[in-house]
Amino acid sequence: MQKIRPERMGSGRTPGDQAMKHLSLRRTQARPLPCGKIQPRPLAPFATRLLLFALIALLSDRPGAAESWLSLDVGQTVAGGTAINANTTFTVTGGGDIGGTRDSFRFVYLRAKGDCEITARLVVQTATPPAALSSEAKAGIMIRQSLSSATLYAALLRTPAGRVYFQWRLTPQGRTAARSDRAAGLPCWLRLRRNGQTFSAYYARETAGRPAAWTKVGGDVVITMSNPLLVGMCVSNRVADTPGTAVFDHVVAAGAFRPGAGLILGHGPSPDDYALPHAPVALLRQRTLLIAFLW
Repeated sequence: MQKIRPERMGSGRTPGDQAMKHLSLRRTQARPLPCGKIQPRPLAPFATRLLLFALIALLSDRPGAAESWLSLDVGQTVAGGTAINANTTFTVTGGGDIGGTRDSFRFVYLRAKGDCEITARLVVQTATPPAALSSEAKAGIMIRQSLSSATLYAALLRTPAGRVYFQWRLTPQGRTAARSDRAAGLPCWLRLRRNGQTFSAYYARETAGRPAAWTKVGGDVVITMSNPLLVGMCVSNRVADTPGTAVFDHVVAAGAFRPGAGLILGHGPSPDDYALPHAPVALLRQRTLLIAFLW
């Protein structure tokens, strides 16, 4: 029987030999370079990953990112405050006093940056006797530099007697200053605005469930604050061991991080510069880093 010999190429090797040589060359090119050097990866995919990571990180730390309302006692209060968020109606209790060189009160807040504004309707405000002190109980809205009891802030506050105050602190541990306007009954609409480093305050009486004409309280005040800021609602009672109560609704914080459905509560008095973690934003950053790393 005649044997069939495989056809040979001009190099004297079979097609199978040529294929094996091609695979061997490909394996050789994929190996690390001599002297322990690793073959560099293409720049384009790495640059794309880096750009995507930077973009998502930027978007996760901007106004509009979901974040829960936070609440705790600022400063040293004998009676711990409380806060309840029921379908965006906030019932807040707090003791202490907002004023002097250090504040003590209950704060419900979001983080904000840059130009921002908070509007809220104050529906209920109650204070605890003795009347001489409870008449100085305060409830309202605030833009604050930090959770330190002596930090800078601007606030629009109402007392149970119906007086509306625009109050602020210009320097850490400095004394507060204030301007007041005529009495406003309940419900009372409050608005506090930051434009650059200029703060302004407004209030309005209610007409048919809506704010009537807005009235400016005093003039503009320049307070040098840096980002991030804290914007929210505040309640104090002036009586150290007994909290007062306020109910807010129609709360809109423009320029702040979009509030989530929850309300994270702190427990007891807070030391100066104490801050609760902003879990949703931190979690988003961690997931972004993991995705960018694995991609």
